[in-house]
Formats: sequence, structure tokens, C-alpha cells
Amino acid sequence: MFKKIYFLLSLLVISSILFTSCEESLVATGDAEITSLSNVIGLPGSNLTINGNNFGLNSATSKVFVGTYELPAANIISWSDSKIVVKLADILTSSSTATFIQVKADALSNKVDFYLGNTIPTAPTGLRATSINSTTVHITYAASADAGKSIFAGYELIVSTDGGAPLAPKSIAKNVNPIEVTGLVEGTIYTFELRSVYNNAAKNAISTNAAELTWSPASRFDLTGNDSEIKVFGTDSKEFGSGLNLYDMDDASPKIFKISGSDMWQLCLYTRNNTLEFGSAVAQTKYSYNAGAPKIAQIGTTEFLTDDLNVDTFLGEALNSIAFTSKVVNLKDAKYANQNKGVVFIVRTDDGNGAYNYAKVLVVKKNGNFLQGTGDEVYVQCKISYQKVKGVPYAKF
Repeated sequence: MFKKIYFLLSLLVISSILFTSCEESLVATGDAEITSLSNVIGLPGSNLTINGNNFGLNSATSKVFVGTYELPAANIISWSDSKIVVKLADILTSSSTATFIQVKADALSNKVDFYLGNTIPTAPTGLRATSINSTTVHITYAASADAGKSIFAGYELIVSTDGGAPLAPKSIAKNVNPIEVTGLVEGTIYTFELRSVYNNAAKNAISTNAAELTWSPASRFDLTGNDSEIKVFGTDSKEFGSGLNLYDMDDASPKIFKISGSDMWQLCLYTRNNTLEFGSAVAQTKYSYNAGAPKIAQIGTTEFLTDDLNVDTFLGEALNSIAFTSKVVNLKDAKYANQNKGVVFIVRTDDGNGAYNYAKVLVVKKNGNFLQGTGDEVYVQCKISYQKVKGVPYAKF
């Protein structure tokens, strides 16, 4: 009898040890730790996998937090000691600010940064460009709505030509704006596509859509062919006259002509009777053309107040969509006179057969004045961006 009792007691002790051992293998034996997430960003209502150690059992005390919000038990899809799958509650709100994921097993785990939002970044918008020279353009853009996130890596720029294979994508850091693109060919129309990119933690996701623009670079001229500043002289100048040819084929550069001695110019300056009028030759009726009617130039409705052709002259619309007219601009008008910056006009020239060359013409302001020089030899100084290829408005069209 004693042996039977001893045997039964031994079985109970062994069973107790085995049961305790099995239980202990299912509960956390150390601090809960999140080692990774299936993605560090996700939309409310989507599933998220939490990887780690010592999560233990999915007992009544086990919890998953998104920030300070505790996910309902019904949102826990599966739970093991090393992996938890949850559904992010629909009630949660997407934000550009990081929140965190945290697990409570026996104790609270570490916090891991997490974003509520699209797993694909939004594209930038508002691509615009300006020509720096015949091989280089600058492109500016409005940043992606997701650019403030720490997982936002930057942008990817793809350059292509009509019918040509795209060039290799170029990575652009998120704070680079404008973007400089070099190695281009004047007169070739390029398409620029800019997409947003998340970093490796967010699966290197790239925006589905892209901001897009077509453009072609243009030549830059600060000097005439004889290395002089581009000076358009006033009406009574005896040495130089006041006719500007935006691009002289013989000199391969801008050129100044005497109004009375040539018809090879398109823009002029009129300064008599305390006036300061700059504009199209054919619209300036105060001059008489002894050598015949000058060439046709028209001025567009779009203009920029700036000191630099590289700054604040970005365009996103087609130049040939701008309204152009032959006109004269009064530089003493308050909108030009009452500020310290020069003015850039969009100009197109006509070869007489309806084929246009497009240009930007900066009329420089120095020490608060457009008009430079003294006496009869007064002038305005110009700088020019000129597209030498006809019919290319070097902008989206």
C-alpha cells in the first residue's frame, strides 16, 4: 500500500514539473522586444506584422499600442512569442508626424517609430524650369506632401527625349531645389519626370505618379560679340544708337545697331522728353526708319521682377501659350520703378515667315535705376537667354 501511495505521489510531482515547464515555455522569460516591422508605414485598416522576442502568450494582459491608442483584441489576427499580426484600426488617422508601435507582454516593449499613411509617397508637383546656358537647365518643384517624414529619402529624376530611351534615373536629395541638369543639347526637347522615394525602411517605395515638364536649354549672353556689355542706348546717342538685335547670325551673339543705319534690330529704347520706353521696334512709332523697317519682336504678357536670369524666372507653361504683342513698355511705370530689381521680359522674334525664336531679356537695374550713363550717352543694360533653334519654345507645350 505504501509503495502505491509513493508511486502516485511521484507521478503527481513529475506531472507538475512537466506542466510547469510547458507553461513557462509559452510565456515571456525576458523583456519583450520589437526588432522590426513588416513596414514602418501603413494605412489605417491595413495589416501590420510585428517581429521580435519574448512576446509570450496573447493573454488578457497582452496588448499592442499604436502611439497611445490600444488596439482592440479583435484587431489582433495572430500572436506568437516572436511575431504578432494586427489590423490597424480604421479609427486611426494618417499623419506626416511619426507615432510608434509598442507591445505589452509581461512588461512594455521598446517603442518603434511608425507612420500612419500611404505606403507609396506622394509625388512632387509644380515642375518648372529655366535655362542656365545651352547645355544646362535648373528645375524647381513643390515638395512632396510626405517630404517631412524621416523615411522620405528624396526624389528620382528621369530625363528622356521624344522617341529616345530615358537616361539612367538620377537620385536627388530631398533638400535640393532647384535641381541642376547638365549635358543637354540646345534645341532638343527633353521630358523631365520627378518622383518621390522612401528609404529602405519603407521598402524604397517610389511614387506612382510623377511631376512632369518638357524643356530645352537656351544660350546665355551677357556680352556682345566684341565682349562689350549689351547696352541699348538712348535716342540721342551719337556713337551707338539704340537698336538691339537679340542674336546676330554673323556675330553669333547679340548686337547693337544704329537705328538710322540698319534694319537688323528688333528692340529699342526711347528717352526723349523725360521718357524711358523699351520695347518692340515696330511699336515705337516715335522713330523714323531711314534704312527700312526693323525686324519684328513681340513681348509676352508674362514677366519677372528679378536681378538674375537664373533666379525667379522659372516657367512651367509653354512659351507659345503666352499672349505676345508688339508693344513698348514704360519703365517709369510704378510696378517697375518702385522696386529695386530689374525686369525680365519674354520676347519672341519673327523671321517674317511666322517662325519664332524665343528669348528672355533682362533689363538690369543698378543702384535703383534702369538708366545708366550720362548726358546723351545713356543706356539700359540687358542680359539675354536666347533659343537659337526656331520653333522651340523651350518649355512645356
